[in-house]
Amino acid sequence: MTRLLALTALVAVFVSLVTTTPVVASSINQYRQTCQVFRVVEEDSSAVFHSLLLRLRMQVSWCWNGETVKVSVTCKVEKLDRMTITIDSCQAQSNSAAWRGKQRGAYYAQATVNYSNCVLKFGCWASAQMDIERWLYADGSITKTPRGEVHINV
Repeated sequence: MTRLLALTALVAVFVSLVTTTPVVASSINQYRQTCQVFRVVEEDSSAVFHSLLLRLRMQVSWCWNGETVKVSVTCKVEKLDRMTITIDSCQAQSNSAAWRGKQRGAYYAQATVNYSNCVLKFGCWASAQMDIERWLYADGSITKTPRGEVHINV
């Protein structure tokens, strides 16, 4: 029974990306600053029962002007299996990065949720972490992995 319960945790992940149309906000130097908000949603489901366990949402608000990027990241998690899933934490972070000779020409944005599969009578038997990661660039592009030479600023 314990092995069957342990198998119910974590596995299939589905990703969708929704973006809004950029809006010109202002001018900085010779570059126009453009801003945009986008959301990424990932879901985790049980490998055995194929039921959805939780949904992780990352929202990124960002502005770029050809030289620099400014970013704000939020993380939200929704428990879809209220009987066995315990959310430990949901964290959002972003770090600036040097790209194409510009000190803040890119940003790395990440949302992370840590959760456990638990039953009150038996305790927790599996823990997992799910991440959403995106790279944002001063030219307005978004990628899942770094593009070219990117060095995160420490």
